[in-house]
Amino acid sequence: MNDISPNHLLSEDTIDLTQITSSIWKYKFTIVAITFLFSVSSVFIALNTPDKYSSSALLQVHSSSKGSMGSSMSSQLGGIAALAGISVNSGDSDKSYYTIEKVNSREFLRHLLSFNGVKENLFASKGFDQVSGETVFDENIFFNNKWVRVPFDGKNSEPSYLEVYKEYVTNLSITKSKKSGYLKISFEHHSPVFAHDFLALIIKEINEVSKQNDIKESERALEYLAAQSKNIEQKNIKNSIKGLVDSQLERLMLANIRDQYLVSTIDAPFIAEENFYPSRPMIAIVGTIIGFIFSLVIIFFREYFLRIKHNSF
Repeated sequence: MNDISPNHLLSEDTIDLTQITSSIWKYKFTIVAITFLFSVSSVFIALNTPDKYSSSALLQVHSSSKGSMGSSMSSQLGGIAALAGISVNSGDSDKSYYTIEKVNSREFLRHLLSFNGVKENLFASKGFDQVSGETVFDENIFFNNKWVRVPFDGKNSEPSYLEVYKEYVTNLSITKSKKSGYLKISFEHHSPVFAHDFLALIIKEINEVSKQNDIKESERALEYLAAQSKNIEQKNIKNSIKGLVDSQLERLMLANIRDQYLVSTIDAPFIAEENFYPSRPMIAIVGTIIGFIFSLVIIFFREYFLRIKHNSF
C-alpha cells in the first residue's frame, strides 16, 4: 500500500481550488449573464405580482355561564332539559374552539355570501386600484357586475360556495393564543378596504348568528317549560323548573341587549396602509442569488463532463 503524504493532499486541494477559481474566471461572462437574467426576471415577477393586504383583529370569547341558582337547579333537572333540547352546563363553557370551527365552516361562508359584493371579491379579485379605492376583478371571471366565466367540468359561470370556500379558508386565519386565551383573526386580500370590511363582517355575523341561535333555543325552552309546569304538582320540581326558566330568561336577556354576544373586540380590524405580500426587495435578492448559484452549477457540471470526456481518450 502506498502512503499518501499530507503535502500531497494539500497540493491536490490547492490544485482543485485553483481549478475552481480558474473555471469561474473563464466563464465569468456566462455567470454574469445568467445572474443578470435571473435578476431581471425576479424584478419583473416582483413588479407584476399584485399586492395583498392583511387586516387583523384580537377577540375575546364570552363564556357561556348561568347564575348560581340556575346552575344548581338545572343540575337537578338534566332529564327535563334534555327533552326540551336545552343546553345545560354546570359551569362556564369555553366557546373559543366553537368560534374557530364556526368561522371556518362552509355553512358560515354560505351565510356570508348572502351579502352583496362578497362572492366576487373572494373569487374574482386580481388587484386593487389605488386611485378609485376599488377592487380590480379578473375580466374573464367577473365583468360589468356579471359572472362571465366559461362553464367547464360541470361548473357554472357563477362559482359555487364550495369553490369560493377554497379561497376563503386560504386567506383566512383564526387561532387561539395559548398564553392569553384570546382569538387572533386575520384576512388577506388584494383590497385593503375589502380585507377590513370583510373581517368586520365576519365578527359582526358570528355574533349575530350565535345570538339568533340562542334566542330561538331559549324561546323553545321557555315554551316547553311553561307547558311542563302546568302538568306538574310536586313543589320541588316546580321550583326546579322555575330555576331553569330564570336561567333561560337571563340567557334571552343577554342575547337581546348585547351586540357583541359571542365575541367582543379588543383590537378592531384596520385598513392596512402597506402591503402584506409580496416583499419585492426580497424576491429580487433571492432571484439574483438563485441565478448566481444556478450559473455556478452549470459551469461545474460542464467542466466535470469535459474532464470525463478528456480522460476517456
